[in-house]
Amino acid sequence: MVNSIVLIRRGARDPVASEWEMELNQNRGIRVARSFFLCTLFLVGLSSHAQAVCTEDPDNPLVGFETSLGHFYVELCGADSSVATTVDNFLDYVESGAYTNTGFIHRALNLQDSGSFGIIQGGGYFIQNGLAEVVVTNPPIPLQAVLSNLRGTIAMARTNDPNSATSQWFINTEDNLIFDPAPGQDGYAVFGRVILDGLDVVDDIVDQEKWNLNPSSFPSVPLIDYPNDGSSVLSYLVYVTDVYVVPEPSATLQMMSGIFALMGFHKIRGAKRKAAERSRQDGD
Repeated sequence: MVNSIVLIRRGARDPVASEWEMELNQNRGIRVARSFFLCTLFLVGLSSHAQAVCTEDPDNPLVGFETSLGHFYVELCGADSSVATTVDNFLDYVESGAYTNTGFIHRALNLQDSGSFGIIQGGGYFIQNGLAEVVVTNPPIPLQAVLSNLRGTIAMARTNDPNSATSQWFINTEDNLIFDPAPGQDGYAVFGRVILDGLDVVDDIVDQEKWNLNPSSFPSVPLIDYPNDGSSVLSYLVYVTDVYVVPEPSATLQMMSGIFALMGFHKIRGAKRKAAERSRQDGD
């Protein structure tokens, strides 16, 4: 269920307001930890015309998202991947500060809301002087829809034109294989995935009550505990206060992490050896 109130948006028309109506109508510690606990979480999940998500690699770019409901991390595909242009485009916006401070999640839908897919979407707007402003965008990029829109993946939103993606991104909260490329359907460009326990935050966002703040631009905005008393919604938006590139760990930090891992390994071996010795003595 989506409730109705109003959020004023500056400007006559948002060129990317209908990005979902298009084809549906038809910290360093995180990097270090990841380098020791690599696991292939998305090996299967193929649709008939899309590949699995990009290969996990400790050298892949890592991006942090700070939101009103907590933080999560997204591992992007590598520079040599088939979606490198899409990754570079996203990082250009991140590094320019386009997603910082007053950006907000302007669309969220779960299966119950949509009947066929689940997403949270951001990267298109920010609040300034009480109004929703459109993010200044770079030229659109060519579509690189080759990876599957599995739960937890991040992809670029666009208009009906397949080569129109600019700043807006979305995270799949379900296995949205209807967004994969197929005959007669261009699909959407996946370029990374949420890692560790970040999906808990993403799920919390999509589970918030949705409000229709503007039928053309904001038909399904998640608000946090909005009292529906006629007050401004600005204090209840799910803000994305920062999106940043997690720096590479220094060589010293990597070396120290390796030493600690080896110390733990030897400690376990030593404990096993002592246990075996006690077992032999008990047997004697």
